[in-house]
This record gives sequence, structure tokens and C-alpha cells, in this order.
Amino acid sequence: STEDVTNARLCHSLYNVALLYIKKGEIDVAEKLFKEILDVAEGDTTDDFEVIEYAARANTSIGNIRNVADKYDEAIAHYEAAIELRKQNLEVNKEMDIDDKEEMIGLYNNLGKAYFGKKEPEKAVKFFRKANRILTSGRHKNGLSVAENWVQMGNVRFKEKEYEDARELYNDALRMQNNTLQDDTNLIILRTRHDIALTYCKEKKYDKGLEIMEDILDK
Repeated sequence: STEDVTNARLCHSLYNVALLYIKKGEIDVAEKLFKEILDVAEGDTTDDFEVIEYAARANTSIGNIRNVADKYDEAIAHYEAAIELRKQNLEVNKEMDIDDKEEMIGLYNNLGKAYFGKKEPEKAVKFFRKANRILTSGRHKNGLSVAENWVQMGNVRFKEKEYEDARELYNDALRMQNNTLQDDTNLIILRTRHDIALTYCKEKKYDKGLEIMEDILDK
């Protein structure tokens, strides 16, 4: 119907304009536009795929804005709303064969980071693991993305002063990065090696930490 098309097009237009304001650094204006999308979606009774999709994206975007502003509870609420909308879309639009695994990975990672910001490491790790389960499944397996997720979990352990656990996670990440990049001068690999060195320094194993640091500087 005309109403379906109008709501879908309206959400599409609002989203694109909001992204332009994000690029211009006018975050407040962008957020108002994202909220307009949520208002349109809330009033829509058609289960239109695009309307639900843009509502999920708008919630994710507002969550990101709140996360950057250290307003973690608000960020978490918007990320959770986005997840529920994506689940709803899969349910009511089964015939469309929706594949939004990449978006779900992003949402679980963002939830992990928000809980990490809230100093709730166990919840953070729970969501990083949820992202990992999708990342390591089938054709969505991506070595660098999985490795980055391992680094995030290592960061949680490092913050908790569990340096051996952190190092184990960093080493797992490093193996994946080496397999994918095969270039030991790549900044991603050097950053992870730096993280490993820090775990040794925190344990007062300075010789081991400095040995890695010096090798990094030689690259």
C-alpha cells in the first residue's frame, strides 16, 4: 500500500540524512533524526522489512552515540532494542531470507564494550563470546574479526589484573592475525604483541616484556 512505501521511504531518507549530519559532526541533529525513525516505526503496523531494519539501525546509531558519551546504560538499552527488532524482522519476514549476522556481531561487540565501560567484565565477556560464536560459524568466519574479539576479551582480563589469562587470549589473537596477515610488521600484529609485553611487565617479568618491546621497535 501507499502507506507502507511512504514509511519505508521516510525511514530510508531520515537515516541517510542522519548519516550526513554524523559526518559533519552534528551529532545532536543526527540523533533527533534517528529518533524520528523510531517514532515512524512505532506507529507502523505493517511489519514492513525496511521500516523494522531502519529502526534497528537507528537504535544501534543512538547506542553508539551514547556509548561514546560514556552513557552506558542508555547505550545498552538501545543496543538491546536493536537486537529485539532484528529478531522480530527474522520472525515476521521469514520469506525474505534475511542475513544480518554481521549486524548482530556488531551489536554483541558493542554491548560487550558498554559493559566493559560500566566495569562489569563478566557481562562484557558474555557478549564478546556471543559475537565470537557467530564469527566462527560457517562462511562468516573471519580471522581478523575473531582475533579482534579475542583481544577485547583479553582487555577485560587485563583490566581485572588477570594477566596470564589476558596473555593467553592475546596469544590466541596473535596466531589468528599472523595466519591472516602473514606480515610481522603489520600494525595490528605489533599492537597485539605490545599488549602481550604489557602483561609480562605487569607481572614484573620485565626482561620478557622488554625483549618483546625491543623486537617490536626493530620492525
